Amino acid sequence: MTDTRGTKHRRTGWATRLILGLAAAFCIMLYQNCGADFVPMNLDSASGAFFVCNNDHQSNFQRTVYNKVLRTLACKDCHRTGGAGTGVFADGDLALAYTDFTTRGIAKIQQYATTDHQGAGSPANKSWVDVEFNKFTSCQEGGGTSYQALTTEKVISAGTTDTIMSFDLDTELTQGPSPTGARLHFLIRRSTATDGSAIYHLSRPSLQTTTRGIRIRSLKIRINGQLVTTFSTFSNVDRSINPNTSHLAGTQLNGNLETATGLMQAANVASDTIQFEIGTLETF
Repeated sequence: MTDTRGTKHRRTGWATRLILGLAAAFCIMLYQNCGADFVPMNLDSASGAFFVCNNDHQSNFQRTVYNKVLRTLACKDCHRTGGAGTGVFADGDLALAYTDFTTRGIAKIQQYATTDHQGAGSPANKSWVDVEFNKFTSCQEGGGTSYQALTTEKVISAGTTDTIMSFDLDTELTQGPSPTGARLHFLIRRSTATDGSAIYHLSRPSLQTTTRGIRIRSLKIRINGQLVTTFSTFSNVDRSINPNTSHLAGTQLNGNLETATGLMQAANVASDTIQFEIGTLETF
């Protein structure tokens, strides 16, 4: 009589070894994928795959709007160095194109690409063009770094009454588009909490523009270089301020972005610095 138990045992053992081998190989793949030399698969072009953001927004721009839209449509024929169009956001020089793209107004370029514009844009483009723009925008808003522009650090000068502080967005940005021809103003004062600690009150951020309008979205605060995670008062700001809007004077709301007041505990008072992370900063 045939010993079927031995056969079954050998088959079961073989299957177990196969499963363990595949599991080990998969674990090795996962380990290697975390290494510095790992080169990920191209999820951008994979059917049905999601888009993976890089920390470098210029790279995100290149992989989406630049390669898939601006360098595909006839935008590249006019919006280049020496071209007939306004702006060089489709130039063959990626860095030049990216700088112009982020300062000129993303929404406007997207609109032109999806409407009848100079024979390049067309409503027929809308579905696929919007996909590429949405990929890039999602990286700005959630993937990679969480802001497009960052001001310099400025020593806080605050007394017990509201004082205007300002950032020149042409000369006081360490990251982001420039020049914008705008100044960001806000009111700040200091008070003392019941436990004796100092508190900063920030209110009424405002934009002063010159010949170009500014769209600004999401303002977050850093104190002494550290993001204040408890301060979210200005994070929902999303405003477009028209050209030639006058600056905040006293407590008047010219170019107003937000009327609420936010509170932050002071760290050192005498030498505290403040800076703004700006989610989106565009001109129009």
